[in-house]
Amino acid sequence: MAKKKKKAATLREKKALSYGVIFLDQISPPIPVEGRKPIEIDMTMDEALKLHLGLLQALTELNRLDRRSPKSRARGIRFALYPDQRRMMVQQGSVKDNSAPR
Repeated sequence: MAKKKKKAATLREKKALSYGVIFLDQISPPIPVEGRKPIEIDMTMDEALKLHLGLLQALTELNRLDRRSPKSRARGIRFALYPDQRRMMVQQGSVKDNSAPR
């Protein structure tokens, strides 16, 4: 009698609706939005890779700071969005809420 071959177990994957959520310290100037409508920013893969690299470089620089110091904890990342030019810039900036755990 021939044995039945077992089917290879397929890995189940979640549907990727998002890859994570972050909460912002501040948005300046305030963006008037009605209801719970999100502001969506679309970009090509090349531009997304530039954003990834810029964020990685800024975070690498910030990671050198001593997080025990209140002055260091007051540093963060700023995304500067220029809608008229359709561009966004990654910078280091200061945050208002520096109560992050040490």
